[in-house]
Amino acid sequence: MTGNDARTRLGALLVDDLWPGLDRAGLNVVEYDPDWQSPCQLGEPTPEGMIRWKPVPMEQAADFTEVESALTGIGATLHPDVPALYGSLWCGQVDGLEHSGKTVSLCTVWNEDELQRTVHGLAEHARRRAAEFGDDITFPVACTYGDLFFVLDNATGSILLQQIGHRGGPKVAPSLAQFLADL
Repeated sequence: MTGNDARTRLGALLVDDLWPGLDRAGLNVVEYDPDWQSPCQLGEPTPEGMIRWKPVPMEQAADFTEVESALTGIGATLHPDVPALYGSLWCGQVDGLEHSGKTVSLCTVWNEDELQRTVHGLAEHARRRAAEFGDDITFPVACTYGDLFFVLDNATGSILLQQIGHRGGPKVAPSLAQFLADL
């Protein structure tokens, strides 16, 4: 399962499964910033300066050329689940999920500016990983509020629990789609 499977599962998880509960609990409310708006914002800010959000599909496919170029130097191609995760939905922060006994905050993108910064950061991350570990490239998919990240192995698409700055780690899911399904 790759790319489209992950994109479909991400939409199902965030829009169908999680968002109604987040909305009922008020966990999809953030401080309104007129200089940091998102397509996923709902309505107008409250008098207290807060605004609700709901995950919405990106209308245009995100451009991951910079990340792809970073991988070309080591003869690798970008796994389709990376753009599926970062380039499918505009979404606020999704915290409090659980996987493998760890509390998880899923990597999401709020707006176009954050998307561009994220793509640039992923490209720089790929270059650093290539310099340090050769073709052992992983990309973050969720953090654990510690020194461990859930990462996607770019070569296989498997999800690993990896310590920052290290290689390898235990495999926790065979794909991003399965990882998302297990949250």
